[in-house]
Amino acid sequence: MMTESDIMREIQLAATKLGSRLMRNNCGQAVTENGYVIRFGLGNPGSADLIGWTSTGKFLAIEVKRPGKSPTVEQRNFLDAVTKAGGVAGVARSVEDAMEIISRDDTWCDK
Repeated sequence: MMTESDIMREIQLAATKLGSRLMRNNCGQAVTENGYVIRFGLGNPGSADLIGWTSTGKFLAIEVKRPGKSPTVEQRNFLDAVTKAGGVAGVARSVEDAMEIISRDDTWCDK
């Protein structure tokens, strides 16, 4: 079974064929010895796994999930915000899902 990381790498490669660019957006947090929480990643919490731009220059955000898994409320909120700002966003469980998302310009969807 493919991991989310495997799916992400395949999506990144396939996206270049459509003229898009996607970068891995690692999000998380670390706690220092003094107990300070340091969050990292764009738009943490909730940001998409892959961020970049379409061939037309629109901001692009793709949340990658294994089949049967769903995005969190925070992830859905991030995807909604991208779309409302004029970007392209969606949830992909396969390369085909991602190619469909990249090909759209007006909405995001969860397969």
